[in-house]
Amino acid sequence: MQRLAAEEQRRRSCRVVGAVELLDRLRALDRLQVIVRVRASDRVRETEPRVVGTMPRTVPAASKTGIS
Repeated sequence: MQRLAAEEQRRRSCRVVGAVELLDRLRALDRLQVIVRVRASDRVRETEPRVVGTMPRTVPAASKTGIS
């Protein structure tokens, strides 16, 4: 009985470690995506033709890039 309990405990702790690793990887991916998005939006802004006075700037720039 005690051996079974120890086995179950070890399995559970392995599962937790796996979940933590997964979360870390997801966070790293998220950071990468944010960086890529920022770079892409910068590039878009550079190549965008400048049209003055056609659209009122009611939207703040921060919400445009997706970074709050």
